[in-house]
Amino acid sequence: MAALSVRMSLLLVRFPTLAAWLSACARTGTVANGGGYFRASPVGLFAAIALAAVAGLLVGIGTAVF
Repeated sequence: MAALSVRMSLLLVRFPTLAAWLSACARTGTVANGGGYFRASPVGLFAAIALAAVAGLLVGIGTAVF
């Protein structure tokens, strides 16, 4: 289950980052510096993995108790 969560977070973090960067490029009409967007990508990836781990822990505790 955790491996599936990691794979999904790999997909779900990179595409919105790329979409935000492309949106900024389209808004300004030039190629924007993508450094800030792509530096935020590992932070979002770590947050998605951490939230998946917390949710898995809570579900595990819930199934053990009930």
